[in-house]
Amino acid sequence: MHLMTRTLLTTLLLLGCTGDKDSADSGTSATTTSTGECSAFEIEQTIPENGSSDGYYRGAVEFWLNEPDRTETISLADSAGTDVPGTMSTSPDGYGLLFQPDAALTPNSAYTATLSCGDSISFTTSDLGTDLGTTDLTDRVYGLDLANARFVYPAGIADLLLGAMQNEILFGIDAVNGDVLAMEGAVAGETGGQDFCEPSIALGDAEFSEAPFFAVTSDSLTLGIAGLNVTLSDLYVAGTFAADGGSYGGGVMAAALDARDLGPAMKPLLGTDDPDEVCSLLVSFGVACEECSSDGAPYCVAILADQMSGDQKTVDPLECVAEALCHPQCADSECVNTDAGLCD
Repeated sequence: MHLMTRTLLTTLLLLGCTGDKDSADSGTSATTTSTGECSAFEIEQTIPENGSSDGYYRGAVEFWLNEPDRTETISLADSAGTDVPGTMSTSPDGYGLLFQPDAALTPNSAYTATLSCGDSISFTTSDLGTDLGTTDLTDRVYGLDLANARFVYPAGIADLLLGAMQNEILFGIDAVNGDVLAMEGAVAGETGGQDFCEPSIALGDAEFSEAPFFAVTSDSLTLGIAGLNVTLSDLYVAGTFAADGGSYGGGVMAAALDARDLGPAMKPLLGTDDPDEVCSLLVSFGVACEECSSDGAPYCVAILADQMSGDQKTVDPLECVAEALCHPQCADSECVNTDAGLCD
């Protein structure tokens, strides 16, 4: 994985969030158990929500405040009162207080997170992380639900860009081989199943040693976004399958977006499709372009989304498609021999 994407992913996993205050928009107003000592600020939202039963066993505990604060700390304890070790941090703007447990929490278990000033929340983890047992994931297909994801970075821009995505991304399980999942990716068509006119996505093998958690990388993925073909490079997707295989949660997607792909869309605004001008515009939103892994050009923007989930799709297993507009099941095929679109 390219350094830029890997750095942001590590920040998410260790710090919980790298975005600004507005990026914590999937939490809800926090009702805390107050001791009256936290009067210097208000807790606007927490993740998980106080009293909730859907805490993610691999996720961070987050307190988002109405004022920046870099002095408060968070402690976490299980139902027996035993402290849970972890890493404490704050978001770059100081509004977010973040605690990432050193190890995954126990599914279906109660925890209490307490600020050093005394206020606390209690929550229960969901059943995500429960052992799969005899559940077979082979040939199951799921979708990446970016519409309901939290865009951690760049806040406000990634969701605007990817919110115009014309096709859903699908990922399927070809085989389960011990600590490895053989995975296939594809772009969904209008009916929700695989679009056989688009090349499939070579996801390859996913790490599955911490099952039911999985993590997979891919070099690139081309999507139709607002009438443009936009390539996401250095793609990383991770999540946790439910015990019955019927869904997944805790999804994360990290990738790099090339400003050169965005040039045509920005031309009406900038008067040019020059990627340097596109990057200059993004800087005004606090977003920096960095080197692309493909050619080293300084035009790529790292994007990071989390809190994705989705149910198993009632579609056929995904197939490998070798070429665009060239497959026996592509109605708009443009090649003489459609078998050329079949993978070896």
